[in-house]
Amino acid sequence: MGLYLVPSFLAGDAETRLTRNLPGSDDGGGRGALGTFPAAVNWLLSNYAVPYAVGLAQEQFIWATLANKEGVYAFAARLRSLSKL
Repeated sequence: MGLYLVPSFLAGDAETRLTRNLPGSDDGGGRGALGTFPAAVNWLLSNYAVPYAVGLAQEQFIWATLANKEGVYAFAARLRSLSKL
């Protein structure tokens, strides 16, 4: 049942593409490539998830503090370098 609730939390292309792959879908000819909730989650992650590096950079940014004897400009440069991840 949860499988059919997932499209309710999506919009645009993701909603359309996921709905087409659900069992019994009229749009997709009922091919139902995504027959289980875990399969749908894995499909969403492989197609739409933000790469791990972005999450890591965000975590590093959130917890960043001035290092011992680090100046404000060096700290700002370190934070800017996270955008390259």
